[in-house]
Amino acid sequence: LVSLVFLGGMMLIGEPLYAFAFGESWRTAGAAAELLAVYYFFRMISAPLTSLFGILRREKEFFLFQVDPLRFLLALHAVFRANTSKN
Repeated sequence: LVSLVFLGGMMLIGEPLYAFAFGESWRTAGAAAELLAVYYFFRMISAPLTSLFGILRREKEFFLFQVDPLRFLLALHAVFRANTSKN
């Protein structure tokens, strides 16, 4: 529950928080932290579901469940790199 509050706050004010705490040069890192907070929020919520795949003998679906976040992180990395290379 405590981590949900932290991640919710990071999703909402990550960029200005980083700029305030570490200086303007860290604003981009705050934008990345906002995006990653969304990712970790959903991973934290879905983590208890992983045991169901083994119980229900759904290993193929479990594999896809594990691959999708990897694809999301790779796409997030590509978008972030494209945006930072413009600056």
